[in-house]
Amino acid sequence: MALIRMKTHHIKKGMIIKTDVYNRSGVILVPAETPVTGEVFELLTKHFIDEVVIEYVTEPASVTNINSEKKRIRNKKIQEFKQTYQVAEETLSQNLKDIVLKDKDVDIPALLHLLQTVITKSDNELSLLDLLHSMQQDAGSLYSHSINVSLYAQLLARWAELSAEEIELVSLAGLLHDIGHMKYPDADSLTFTLHDGLEKNCHEQHPTLGYRLLQNKNVDHRIKQAVLTHHERFDESGFPLGVSFVNINQITRVLSIADSYVTLITDEAGHPALTPFNAMKQLQDTDYKKYDYKFLTTFIEHVSLNYVQHEVLLTDGRIGTILMINKSDITRPLVQIGNLYVDLTKQKDVAIEKILL
Repeated sequence: MALIRMKTHHIKKGMIIKTDVYNRSGVILVPAETPVTGEVFELLTKHFIDEVVIEYVTEPASVTNINSEKKRIRNKKIQEFKQTYQVAEETLSQNLKDIVLKDKDVDIPALLHLLQTVITKSDNELSLLDLLHSMQQDAGSLYSHSINVSLYAQLLARWAELSAEEIELVSLAGLLHDIGHMKYPDADSLTFTLHDGLEKNCHEQHPTLGYRLLQNKNVDHRIKQAVLTHHERFDESGFPLGVSFVNINQITRVLSIADSYVTLITDEAGHPALTPFNAMKQLQDTDYKKYDYKFLTTFIEHVSLNYVQHEVLLTDGRIGTILMINKSDITRPLVQIGNLYVDLTKQKDVAIEKILL
C-alpha cells in the first residue's frame, strides 16, 4: 500500500486519510482511516489544513459508464469551444487587418468582447486551461497564437493579483503583440505560422513594426511598449533593443512568459510541440534568467497543478493519472497506473509523452 501526502484541495471522495489530522491546538480533527467525504473536506478547509496523508482508492469497474459519460460531455464542450474559438479568430483577423490595411483605430470593445466569448465557454480557470490545451494541434496561426497568448497572460495577471486595469491591458497586449508580422506577405492568412516569420527572416523586426502600427492609435502607452518589448529579456539577450527588464513594465513581463510558453507547446509542421511539463521545465531551468522570476514561478506553479488528476501517456506505452507534482522536478510527477504508484523522479527511464484529454 502506497501512502501519499497530497494537498487538501486535490483530495477527492473515495480517498482514505491514513494518519490523524490535528488542528492548531493539537486536537484531532480527522482520525486515521477516515474516508474523504464532502463534510471531511469542508472541515479540513475550514481549519486551513494544507495537506493530508492519504491512500488513493482505485475507481471500481462499476464507474466505467460514469467516466464514459464524463468524456462524452467533455468532448462536446471541446467542440463548442472550438466553434467559438474559430469565430474569435475571424474577428481578430478582421480587426488586425483594419488596423494594418485601412489604418483604422483599435476597436478595443470588440477585442475585449471576443476574449470574453471564449472565456465564457469554460467553467473556471482550470477548465479554460484544459480547453486551451485541446486546441494545441490547431493553434499555429498568427491569430490563434495571439488569442492563446492573451488568455494565458490574462490568467497569469490574475494569479499574480495585478489590478483590474492591468489585467485588461495584458489581455489587449496579447491580442496585439504580433501585429507587426502582418507587414509581411501571407501574414494575414490563417495559414501563416510563427515559423514562417522566422524563415522569412522577419521575426526580429516584427516588434518594431508592430509598435509603429500602433504608435498613433487609441491604445494605452503600456500596450504599445509591450508590443515593442515582448521579446526583450532580463539578461539583455532579447530584441529589438537588447535592453534589460529594469525599465520594462509589468505588462511586458507577464506577456513575455505567456508568449514563450504558448510558442513552446504549439505544434506546427516540422516543429513538434513540447509537452506542457517540458515547456515549463525549459522556462524554469534554461531560461529563468530571462524572465521576471516572480511571475515565472507563479505561472509554473498554477499551470502544473492544473494537470493533477489528468491522464497521461508515458513513454513506455502505459497510461496513468497524475497524483502529485514533484516541486524538485515538475516534469516528473507521481503517477498512478492501476494499483501501482510510479514516481518519475526515481524511475528515470520513463517520462510523460503526452497529456490525454
